[in-house]
Amino acid sequence: MKSHPAPTYTFKQFNDEINDLYKYLKENKFTDDEIRKIFAPLKPNTNKLKLISAILIAVLILTSLYFLTYFETISWHLSALGRIFLIKLLPYWDWTVLKNEKCLLPKSTSSILPEINFNCDLCENIKQIDVYDEIPEDVLKNRYLDVDIPVIIKKKPKGWPSSTNFIEALLTDAEIATSKPCSLSTNIYNGLTTVKNLIRRTSMFDSFFMHFQNCDFRIMKRFRSFTSRPSFLPLELSPVQYNWLLWNKNYNVSYFKSIGLVEKIALVGQIVGGNYIRLLPRNNCEMDCPRIDVRLKEGESIIFTSLWNLEYRPGQGENIAVVLEMH
Repeated sequence: MKSHPAPTYTFKQFNDEINDLYKYLKENKFTDDEIRKIFAPLKPNTNKLKLISAILIAVLILTSLYFLTYFETISWHLSALGRIFLIKLLPYWDWTVLKNEKCLLPKSTSSILPEINFNCDLCENIKQIDVYDEIPEDVLKNRYLDVDIPVIIKKKPKGWPSSTNFIEALLTDAEIATSKPCSLSTNIYNGLTTVKNLIRRTSMFDSFFMHFQNCDFRIMKRFRSFTSRPSFLPLELSPVQYNWLLWNKNYNVSYFKSIGLVEKIALVGQIVGGNYIRLLPRNNCEMDCPRIDVRLKEGESIIFTSLWNLEYRPGQGENIAVVLEMH
């Protein structure tokens, strides 16, 4: 016997049956509340749908942000916002002890995070800082950066401005002049202000100091045009992430001022005059490795790694230096 396929049950049939049921209930004097209870199983779970929609929207936003970070401008802005957030967080939680840790979760079963340790064998026997007129990339990387040893380069990086017009040149750049720097420390102003206002206020003081960081992507990029990446830096290092300006005049004090560096490699380049530079061994190497004190002269640069904290002391005359951070 030839079999016939089962008839297809259509949505129209289902809808007609629901309407017939509704009419039957109304004709038999069922209340609206009773009818709603009867049809409740057919009602979609709106709370569940809202949760699924929220999850999908969150995934879409996070995915979009992830792909947007491939664009340098957006990546830099997100990085700057993240850094500002971390700076604001410092009064409540000192995260700086974690900044050089590759893994924030311990591998052991202990719930206590391990202390960040450097290899103090690399720095315990440093007697003096080597000085080069020029240095090949491979020598800088293999003999110094890879083993956390600071080194001084005497020749001014190619393309860096002369000592006579550096500050004036900054003022001619509208974006830098109107920018509001981060991590500002100075004796001539209290609060947020622009670079132009800071520079103009120096004419009112016989003695002053200031240092600040450029953390806005556009300004960091503009500042790089004045202090281009030195040619002796290894190519595998990233572009300069953050840059700082250190400027002082006749500000004779006996104590050193700290600069809060974040990236793995830092370069201090002396544009005008000279600053006293102090490198302090960090964490577990504080007792094993020596403190390094040098006076950086005009045109010279000192390069060091994150094993060291940076401090500087202003001196007589006018002194201008820049700090470049990279990893």
